[in-house]
Amino acid sequence: MPTVVSVFGVEPFRIGGTETYARELSLQLDRHGWKSVLCFLTPPSAEVRQFLEAPNVTIEILDRAVGFNWRAMQTMARILRKHRPDILHLHYTGLLSPYPWLARLCSVEKVFFTDHASQPAQHAPKRAVWWKRQLARLINLPLTRVISVSNYGYRCLTARDLVPSARCQMIYNGVDLTRVSPSVERSRAFRERFGIPADKKVVLQVSWIIPEKGIPDLLAAAQRVVEHDNKVHFLIVGEGNFRDEYMSEARAMARSASPS
Repeated sequence: MPTVVSVFGVEPFRIGGTETYARELSLQLDRHGWKSVLCFLTPPSAEVRQFLEAPNVTIEILDRAVGFNWRAMQTMARILRKHRPDILHLHYTGLLSPYPWLARLCSVEKVFFTDHASQPAQHAPKRAVWWKRQLARLINLPLTRVISVSNYGYRCLTARDLVPSARCQMIYNGVDLTRVSPSVERSRAFRERFGIPADKKVVLQVSWIIPEKGIPDLLAAAQRVVEHDNKVHFLIVGEGNFRDEYMSEARAMARSASPS
């Protein structure tokens, strides 16, 4: 049975975008008679494991998968020898890694890397210095293609010139709307749970709580909007190292906006 090994450098502790992608990928591969091997940094939670289960799915653990790590290399080699995949697809492992060459040594036909990276504010993409370009191209020589999930990411990727532009492609991330159906009852319960009045418009962002996701800009914009229209409510949903800091900023903004 033809096989795809997908490596995700994340910990699957809850059902999020990566887990939803992995499930949809496995379902579509199954329709075409392919096996899907899903590799994560840690074992999935019981909820995620049940969500990912399918007849064609095997779950493997690839600890410390990000960057250059001898232990991870050994584990990856074991996984590739065990499943003998036709395709290796890397996510969140870093653009420069030993896996493409290891895959070639293990007779993997094609190797893809999806670039999910977010850049900091004011980032100006530019071409890397010549020796970095040459080293990166050597490391990435076995890569079949590098996929960016946004137009901005694609521009940053091609500007750095670490991979020939002919092997770069943009494919937007998808959203599985079949899991969500309109429900007045759920909407009312959600607003009641978080104290959002029924007459307020809701602006929502779901992402990692990190500066690269533009959250400081969103908070500043929210403050200006609410000053002119108090019928708008902003929601920022996610986790990350800056969550507490941004929550404190949001509370401070709310206090300053409250009438004395």
